[in-house]
Amino acid sequence: MTDAVRFLEEVRVHALSEFVDYAGKCGVVLGSATGFAGTACVTVMFLELGEVVILPKAELVSLGRFVDRKSIFDGTTMRIVVDEEGRGDLVD
Repeated sequence: MTDAVRFLEEVRVHALSEFVDYAGKCGVVLGSATGFAGTACVTVMFLELGEVVILPKAELVSLGRFVDRKSIFDGTTMRIVVDEEGRGDLVD
């Protein structure tokens, strides 16, 4: 992908991707960031697999569609408290 990916955009992993478990699969963008060595990375949710993974942006192709936020998020929230050592725990 040469353009920036957008939140909730549908993408497909290149069929010849080195990430063989995801090659050819479609997912939804949940976020993006710069990874190690300046590599552009994208967080992708694969609904059919029930998995969320981080992949290099270069491995993805935009499908030109977006999903409705409600199809991903059901509105529930959680609260996490982080201790002095940076460990997080769920709060009831």
